[in-house]
Amino acid sequence: MRFPINNEIVRTGWAWLALMLLLGATTGLAFVPLGRMQLATALLVSAAKSAIVLAVFMRLWRGPDLGRLFAAVGIGWFAIMLILTWADYLTRSGPPFAAGMS
Repeated sequence: MRFPINNEIVRTGWAWLALMLLLGATTGLAFVPLGRMQLATALLVSAAKSAIVLAVFMRLWRGPDLGRLFAAVGIGWFAIMLILTWADYLTRSGPPFAAGMS
């Protein structure tokens, strides 16, 4: 007896396989001394994993407009928090001292 193959099952399977390969890449690259490129590589792999989750599991590409709106607002809010954190970091002159220490 043959079972019909649903496109959703195939798409989920490919997404799972891609996520597992990227997980292996993350783990493997953690042990490779890349120097200054270590952070950039890790962020690139994590962005790819996030894009797969957003596209396949959250169905933002073919989903309702309200879901896309909330995703965009969430990404925008995250960008605002990053910008404010970076601005705070850049405007500090030195390490903070406790009271009575100078």
